[in-house]
Amino acid sequence: MANHNHKGRSKNGLRYVGLPHYLMQSPAYRALSTNARALYCEFLFRYNGGNNGDIIMSVRMAANWIDCASNTAVKAIGELQVNGFIKLKSKGSFTFKHRHASEWISTLHEYNGSSPTKDFMAWRKG
Repeated sequence: MANHNHKGRSKNGLRYVGLPHYLMQSPAYRALSTNARALYCEFLFRYNGGNNGDIIMSVRMAANWIDCASNTAVKAIGELQVNGFIKLKSKGSFTFKHRHASEWISTLHEYNGSSPTKDFMAWRKG
């Protein structure tokens, strides 16, 4: 009996965050700090299979997710960007009349019908 339906989704309804071995063995992943690795797992937790580019993450949210200070969260987000795991789609802002968190794209997953860019695979320590 297969554990997946015709779309490849689990029949039991459970969702998982998976990190492929090639990603974890990449120099980009190995160079990440512990905080950046934890934040990346939390970031992927928010990906539901169809919301790439609409994944919302502010500095405050990131700090809350990994239980750290805002400055530490800023550094972790920066590491994920520089190492090619996430790309900024739209910058968030906080004003009196309008506030919204930044929207991010995962390079591990397809976006707008395009294949995943997997920018982290081209990253080299520099």
